Amino acid sequence: MNICLRAVVLAVLALCLWLPLAPAHAQEGSLWRRADQQAHARMQQGQQAYRKGDFAAASQAYSGVNSANGAYNLGNALAKAGKYEDAIDAYDRALKLVQDDPDLLTE
Repeated sequence: MNICLRAVVLAVLALCLWLPLAPAHAQEGSLWRRADQQAHARMQQGQQAYRKGDFAAASQAYSGVNSANGAYNLGNALAKAGKYEDAIDAYDRALKLVQDDPDLLTE
């Protein structure tokens, strides 16, 4: 029995040494993030790019968000980039996604 216990302890120690020491984090777009978490991360990326004046990067980030806010922000980024026809399309899409948002209706 003593030999069996030693073998189990050695196996557990070997397994512990084999495991990574750093904690694992979910990657962007990985299977470990829910769709709402991925959309939230894309909205944050878009907001950062928009604040820096990088409207092309902002519109790319917002285009991956399937929500009224995402479409609205996409329209803003496209309008700032001078792509007015695409901006109108994005605003129309936002209006289709939500009809009673006062921010969308006044823009």
